Amino acid sequence: MYKIIQELLHFGLIRPSDSPYAAPAMLVAKHDGTWRMVVDYKKLNNITIKDNYPLPNIEQVIQLLSGGYNFFSKLDMKSGFCQILIKEEDKFKTAFITPNGLFEWNVLAQGLKNSPPSFQRVMTDILSTCRQFSLVYIDDIAVYSHLFEEHLNHLTKVLPALFKHNFQLNPVKCSIFHQQIDYLSHTISEHGVKPTNEQVQAMIKLRQPTKLPEANKFLGALPHKFEWGASQSQAFSQLKQLLITSPLFLDFPDDNYPIILTTDESEIGIGGRHNCLADYLSRHPIQNNEEIFDEDYSISMLFQGKPPETVHAPVNHPPVIGAIVTRSKMKQIQQQQNENDKITPPTVNDIPSSSSKDKIKHSNKSSSHLITSNNFDITQIKLEHRTKKPDRLNPIPTPKGPFQLICIDYCGPFKPTPRGNQYVLYITDYFTRWMTAIVLPDCSAQTTAQTLFNNYICQYGVPLAILSDQGTHFKNQLMESIAKLIGYNHIFSSVYHPQSNEMIERFKAIFVPQIVKLQDLGNNNYDEFLSPVVFVYNIGIHATTKYSPFQLQFGREPRLPTNEPSSSITFNKPNDYYVQLKKNLLIIQQHARDNIIRR
Repeated sequence: MYKIIQELLHFGLIRPSDSPYAAPAMLVAKHDGTWRMVVDYKKLNNITIKDNYPLPNIEQVIQLLSGGYNFFSKLDMKSGFCQILIKEEDKFKTAFITPNGLFEWNVLAQGLKNSPPSFQRVMTDILSTCRQFSLVYIDDIAVYSHLFEEHLNHLTKVLPALFKHNFQLNPVKCSIFHQQIDYLSHTISEHGVKPTNEQVQAMIKLRQPTKLPEANKFLGALPHKFEWGASQSQAFSQLKQLLITSPLFLDFPDDNYPIILTTDESEIGIGGRHNCLADYLSRHPIQNNEEIFDEDYSISMLFQGKPPETVHAPVNHPPVIGAIVTRSKMKQIQQQQNENDKITPPTVNDIPSSSSKDKIKHSNKSSSHLITSNNFDITQIKLEHRTKKPDRLNPIPTPKGPFQLICIDYCGPFKPTPRGNQYVLYITDYFTRWMTAIVLPDCSAQTTAQTLFNNYICQYGVPLAILSDQGTHFKNQLMESIAKLIGYNHIFSSVYHPQSNEMIERFKAIFVPQIVKLQDLGNNNYDEFLSPVVFVYNIGIHATTKYSPFQLQFGREPRLPTNEPSSSITFNKPNDYYVQLKKNLLIIQQHARDNIIRR
């Protein structure tokens, strides 16, 4: 180690350091019996921003060189990384510790995450004028030509470009004017590409596996149990022979012949995630939900089907009504393209009041439900089935008051807004239905914890319990520590069962259509309209509690621009207002709880 350090210091590749960084250095034996110093930069690489400059695809490089060229030259950089300097302000980050002290690199170091892409970028830029007849893979350069004079001309362009930037080559590893070279573990000539002799010898000398890890190394990870006998030994030998016999078993594909792809998919069944079109066909389109994900298939189904039929049914016959409009029994709708390019289901215009709710098919969402339901007399009712039948499991017990149980969930990711927001965090009180929505740039555990504490707990206090799904932004050590620190119980809903957090899911069904109507689609500025939509929701009368979330939260109704002036109530003392407010809250909250239970 000491000798290697002194050599690196002598050539100016490293220097003594007082950096706070200290990666461990160690010695690794080479094939020739000498030693090489390596540095473990794992921790530094974990916090390094990755340079995504691409490295050449080896298969494409080899396939390009197999295009019938007659002359090749291979140029190898002498300690290539050591010929690239590191910025002065970044040198301290490369510090490594040895028994002889702490040192840092002056040049690009082996083991750094961004060393290969950085070196590749430099070499690609230097030889950018030679791309038509040269290839660069990090520090290995290949020059290829059809004719001798042409190859000479190519070399007179590549070598001066390297000399101009003071790059040095290793003459021992360079091959000039060869008709066959070894490049990237392949032997390349005018006759094509084949494995190098070293690869062939390694395959020939490969021992028969006697243990499971050895068999896995040869065949890959095996998902099933197997036995190794005489037939397996014979197949093992045959496979080795195929790998080293021309035409190669693992040769590049020939575009002149058909390609056969063999997979392990079942011939008698289809996995659920591959059967997405079944979900498409089993759902009934509505006017405001016309997004079709498989356009070719859906359009072909429209033109293959029969023309739509008009169904006439007596509206006073419940079984017939159920057969027509019940969601679970609706037949597949096939209709030719009409003038509006819409798929419209058959409807029954006159629904008697005697029909039960479970036989009314959901028709269309309306954005006016939030604010106009109390502004006119209803003459014709359009029912929207929002509540589902109770599950076999017991529902969540009704809280006795506000802030005993709150529900939280994320919606997104959406397309980033001009402010950089992609997610919306919903927080709702299970008793008052009071909704809080915060737009956020990400949904990490740290962002979730900070937002919950600053935007809710610091304003309304600590709830007794919080209900959320089991996403990593909610179920983590940070959220668990906060729950223990400030004292609330964190409850998690069932996996893949959003109905467990129905309060949040109900608001999402309202939020998305309203935001779509208000936002500027060109600017994607939905975060500017989130607060008004939430406010309208909070001041609307809730169908379950019969009160608005605002009234249950604050004990009064908000003052709006459309409200008529009301007679003011005078309180002689501040305590009088507190007593009256407390009395009002007790009354309306008890009524709301009774309404929730009856619901």
